[in-house]
Amino acid sequence: QAVEHCLKHFPLEDRVKYARSNTVAPLNPLVTAEAMSENDERKRRLHELSILDEAACGRLVDRHGAEAEEMLIRYGRHLGEYQYEALHAIDHTMCLRLVDFYRRRVPLMLAFKDHGASVRPQVLDVFRSRLGLSDDELKALVNKANGDRKNVDANIPDGLLAELVAFQKRVESMATVQPTATLNS
Repeated sequence: QAVEHCLKHFPLEDRVKYARSNTVAPLNPLVTAEAMSENDERKRRLHELSILDEAACGRLVDRHGAEAEEMLIRYGRHLGEYQYEALHAIDHTMCLRLVDFYRRRVPLMLAFKDHGASVRPQVLDVFRSRLGLSDDELKALVNKANGDRKNVDANIPDGLLAELVAFQKRVESMATVQPTATLNS
């Protein structure tokens, strides 16, 4: 108790550095075996109801939870992963710029070698139709995103992008590993 009281007066970095670890309890008490099982069931249902592959369904459920199923119902069953993401971002997070979508709403800008260029046509279709953009307005969004992409590329140290891609692959491979025990067992 004395240490905890003293730490209140330390800067945040030092409080974290000297604080007692609490690794016996889960970091997020809402993440339980039951909740993970429910998400697995959501992923399966989403895959059955949509044209998305299992990996895309997994990413949508991991990012949006139960809302992923609502997105499918709201927008239809025929869209691609990033079309769902773009519609959701525009309708629910006031995302009005392509750069905002690519950088903050989905992990396209830094997480993929092509910075999301491979899914850009589908995303642009959503932005055009949902926001009622003219060709000139759409072109301006693309030019801004291209300029931002060049700026990002210029500021990434050599080898970092490759490390980010490798890290993403490791994380994705870890997501396929099933837990063998829970904290309570």
